[in-house]
Amino acid sequence: MKKLGNNLNTINDNNQNEESQHNYLGSNIDNYKYWQYNTILLYNVIMIYTCEWPSLFIEWLPKVYKLVFLKIKFKVS
Repeated sequence: MKKLGNNLNTINDNNQNEESQHNYLGSNIDNYKYWQYNTILLYNVIMIYTCEWPSLFIEWLPKVYKLVFLKIKFKVS
């Protein structure tokens, strides 16, 4: 009788492990969906926020083109 009881306990434990694994995988998928949705907001915050101190972030500046001409003269005597 003990062996039968132990087998039933292991079967119940296996079923609980499968259910918990399924719940774990389901929660990972949900977490990924939340992350995917929130990354857009995160990047918007990073792009808008400017730091007072130098940092590793890059501030995007408008394209400004300045043409510089260099004039070289040679004086030969």
